[in-house]
Amino acid sequence: MITTRYKPLFSVSVTYQQPDLSVSAQGITVDTMPVSQIKMTDLSLVPLDKENVATVYYKGLETPPAAPLTSEPQMEITSNESFYFELNFIDKKLIPLLKFHSTGAIAKEIGFPLLYDATINTLNGPAVFTTREDVKVSNAIFTFTAIAATTGITGSYATIEVKDESNNPVQINNNIAPLNDKQIDGPGAVPEFAFSIDLSLQPPGVYTLKVGNFQKRYFITNGIVIGNQTAIIRILKNNNLTYHKTLADNSFSQFNLVIPKA
Repeated sequence: MITTRYKPLFSVSVTYQQPDLSVSAQGITVDTMPVSQIKMTDLSLVPLDKENVATVYYKGLETPPAAPLTSEPQMEITSNESFYFELNFIDKKLIPLLKFHSTGAIAKEIGFPLLYDATINTLNGPAVFTTREDVKVSNAIFTFTAIAATTGITGSYATIEVKDESNNPVQINNNIAPLNDKQIDGPGAVPEFAFSIDLSLQPPGVYTLKVGNFQKRYFITNGIVIGNQTAIIRILKNNNLTYHKTLADNSFSQFNLVIPKA
């Protein structure tokens, strides 16, 4: 008889520091986002969300059947895959007490939700969290504005260059924009270029937009529903995040984020 066994592949948890520096998980949740639930089903993964912890299990078959020693994944992931989780503070009063942004200027620039990247960079190495303060979370269709003085462009028109996370060019319509018309925007208007951006055909990810010398990064949320989340957590499953197949081995990768107090 062949027996199915689910073993944890990785988990993600979030806690925060209280004024006395103790750590708490009260009033927050970590949930698998619907876009990843669909992908996990296709990859024989099962998420289990419980308060501030989300654990992802892989579906395996006990091998050999007569005297099983390992749980072999029904579908082993061999390419890089991103899985998304949302962090919510049930008690919104906690948010001002915690330090999400490094500076007030960055807080104003990128706002909420934040994007956290989590990955394992070396085989069996530690799980690493990175706060992506270089990106602003955005829907796929938006207006991108570049002040002329920051671009170094002195002409009446500018072009925009868009690249994905692999530095591949992304083609968009209307990649040329005129300098704003002072007859419409008023004589006191700051000279700037405004581009209508439509990345709705692109997968979710970080995109770099560049006009002359000015560039800015956006996390485009295609397929990801953005509401009142405090943060989006992106877990990268790469070759360094491995399956612990041995039945006697209860270890798995654990991504633990502690948000410091303000």
